[in-house]
Amino acid sequence: MEVIAVAGYGALSDVYEWLIGDDKLTPAKAAAVYYSDVVGSLLPNARVLDCACGTGQLAVGLASLGLDVVAADASSGMVRRTEKAADEQDVSLRALR
Repeated sequence: MEVIAVAGYGALSDVYEWLIGDDKLTPAKAAAVYYSDVVGSLLPNARVLDCACGTGQLAVGLASLGLDVVAADASSGMVRRTEKAADEQDVSLRALR
C-alpha cells in the first residue's frame, strides 16, 4: 500500500500548484511567508532541510535568500520539479529523493 500511495503522490508533480495557496505559489512568496517567523532568525548561510519539499517553492525561495538548502521528497517527479525551479531561479540547492 505504501508504494501505491507514493506513486499516486508522484503523479501530482505535474499539477501540484493547484494545491499551493496563492501566498506560496512562487519561491519568493513562499520564503516571505516564513521569513518573519522562522527564516529571519537564521544566520546567513544556515543549513536548512525542507522535508517533503513538493515542487520546491519554499526550498528555492530559501536558497535565493542565501541559505544552504537541502530539499527532499519521496517523489522523483517532485525532486525533478525542485531542481528545475532552482535552475530557473539560478540558485543552488541539493535535491534528493
